[in-house]
Amino acid sequence: MKQSDLSVDLTGKVAVVSGGSSGMGAAICERFASSGASVVVGGRNPERTAEVVAGLKAAGATAMAWLGDVSDSAIADGMIAAAVQSCGGVDIVVNAAGVIHRTDAPGTDDDAWHRVMSTNVDGTFFLSRAAIPALRARGGGVIINISSTCGLVGSAGLVAYCASKGAVTNLTRAMALDHASESIRINAICPGSVDTPMLVSEH
Repeated sequence: MKQSDLSVDLTGKVAVVSGGSSGMGAAICERFASSGASVVVGGRNPERTAEVVAGLKAAGATAMAWLGDVSDSAIADGMIAAAVQSCGGVDIVVNAAGVIHRTDAPGTDDDAWHRVMSTNVDGTFFLSRAAIPALRARGGGVIINISSTCGLVGSAGLVAYCASKGAVTNLTRAMALDHASESIRINAICPGSVDTPMLVSEH
């Protein structure tokens, strides 16, 4: 199947992407923008986030940055509020912010455990929770959570990451059931290993 066969016209749609400053998140932002959507790029790194936004604008897209960590509910709430205020609403949300920690249970200290669970689970929940009323106001929409094959089966040496992605996968199922009747479609994508800065940095 050619990439052109998967083209979707997103003109007039507003997409909010956490973790949009690098890796899969940045690629998702680029694809949404090339399909006509306005994109709110969320990221913690000011330079990388600004670089992604500049690239989208240079290609003719409407884009804005939202800096901060969505594992802070105030940051997540603000990201959605900014999208509504600046772009008129929200149609698509992608929870792509994530971190990984490679070790077994005895090797996972409290800080590492909380960092992984907070970023991967809390961030996904907080941004989704903030987005649902905005999606409802548009008559429906889409939330896409980036989980992992580790959210479906265990993997050695990734205890915190597997736990977090398992939580994301089941959180997705629960929210999908809660909001299907409102035309809010909520799905998880569970990729295997992808060559991204996050993967490389942990090797």
